[in-house]
Amino acid sequence: MLVVKPAASKMLRESSKFPILLLLLGVSSTRALELPSPLQRCQPEDQDCLIAQVQSYFQHFSQGIPELKVPSLDPLELGVVRALNNDPSGALSFNLVLTNTSLHLLSKAQLTSIKGFTRDLSKPLKLTWILSAKNLEVHATYDVKGKIIMLPIVSKGHVVIRLNDVQTKSRVSAVPEKRDDGKYYLKLTEHKSVSKVGSGNFSMSNSTNINPALADSMLSVLNNDWEALSADIQPRITEAYDRSIKRIIESLWNAVPYDDFFNIV
Repeated sequence: MLVVKPAASKMLRESSKFPILLLLLGVSSTRALELPSPLQRCQPEDQDCLIAQVQSYFQHFSQGIPELKVPSLDPLELGVVRALNNDPSGALSFNLVLTNTSLHLLSKAQLTSIKGFTRDLSKPLKLTWILSAKNLEVHATYDVKGKIIMLPIVSKGHVVIRLNDVQTKSRVSAVPEKRDDGKYYLKLTEHKSVSKVGSGNFSMSNSTNINPALADSMLSVLNNDWEALSADIQPRITEAYDRSIKRIIESLWNAVPYDDFFNIV
């Protein structure tokens, strides 16, 4: 019969906490981290399984995975977004800067297609996936300078941009790398998306340096001319989305081996 003395028992309890402490302190170890539960392994070619695991990730890890240093998905921090419309003949021209920008409701989106994962890790992977969202919201602090119907506008405040019926197609490139632990990891080299938005609208609050009548006129022009404005604003939001999603994927792929995402034996 094995008898564990109090001092030894304490050492065992403390040692069991050590891997958690390493993760919290951000200290790397040679041991690969496993796929977080409740995610499950898939066959690389099993698209239905892959879609189900992405949706499971959206459901269970929308706030990120702090112990793996994976950032939040919902809200998705977009940072600074800049958009410019300098058409002198238009009803509205502006230089718009969005700060503290975040994308909301992304965890409610649906992955409809995902392709490109393979058992052959001797060459780079070319991946594509398509994401559909009924509603998304961009929240930000705005600073705009420009004109509306020949009247100058200089205003700051809070803005919510609502995007409806959004479809985003992403093309991703990744290079397999074999590490000292004998496992393969994916190094993300490119993430580029193209988005289509069915419709959108703006709402603004706490606006400064602008009289209420002009603020109402600005909103009216913004919301009635969405299709024209989306050509200036939507691509900038998509670029910020790419940067932020890339950070999430990089963090996850850097922590968890390709071998643990898939059954490739």
